Amino acid sequence: MATFKTYLKKEVLESIRRYKYLILFLGLIVWGIINTVLLRLLPTLLEGELPPELLQAMQMDRSTAVLSFFQDLFSVGNLLVVFLFMGVVAAERKQKSLMLPFTKNISATGLVLAKAVHYTVVVTIAIVFSVLINILYVFILFEEGSIELVNIVSSTGLYALYFAVTVSLLIFLGSIFKTSIIPGVITLAINFLTPMFHRVPALERILPYNLIEKSYQGFNGAVIWDADIWVTISCALLLIILLNYLAIRRLKVTEVA
Repeated sequence: MATFKTYLKKEVLESIRRYKYLILFLGLIVWGIINTVLLRLLPTLLEGELPPELLQAMQMDRSTAVLSFFQDLFSVGNLLVVFLFMGVVAAERKQKSLMLPFTKNISATGLVLAKAVHYTVVVTIAIVFSVLINILYVFILFEEGSIELVNIVSSTGLYALYFAVTVSLLIFLGSIFKTSIIPGVITLAINFLTPMFHRVPALERILPYNLIEKSYQGFNGAVIWDADIWVTISCALLLIILLNYLAIRRLKVTEVA
């Protein structure tokens, strides 16, 4: 517990010093605003340049505008989270700023859990704020359509769990590689390639990407909370536990300082 508290405080101070909070929150919030403004103005800007039927198809209501934000959040969120946090373990190992658990009376378990909890909570809060700002601008700029609260809450929660897996993956890969760019590239490759494997029926329910697909369904009138989503949530939670466990084991047997 002492190690957890020590490293949790260290991560908070380090994130403030390196402006990680500021970059993450501004990145997601500003994108949420820009995305909404562009959706509202684009049909007007292209008026006269495109056929009327195509312009009509580009018209959105509140529900489709929020759905568009969530669809873009997958790419924007991945880039921001990976860019900011790919060195949470790898860079510290390379700079020899991590302490050896078995020689410095520091628990590898507390170290890994502090990082996982801290960055998962930070990303979750950033997502919530960006969603709230996006909804505010959607209600200001769009007059038609309605937004179901259950869809907003469900999609936000599923995205938070998805990025919790991403954070744990970065921590695990950081326990293997000392160069920050390697965990970053591998994580981005996995996250952007898994949508292709999601089309395989045998893999659909067990891949974390199904959390993203399910988050869209409520806006299209489909049921989010079916049997499949609980399988995906269970697999995601097990994957988080496994990745952090492997990171702990790795740091216990690897000289990191």
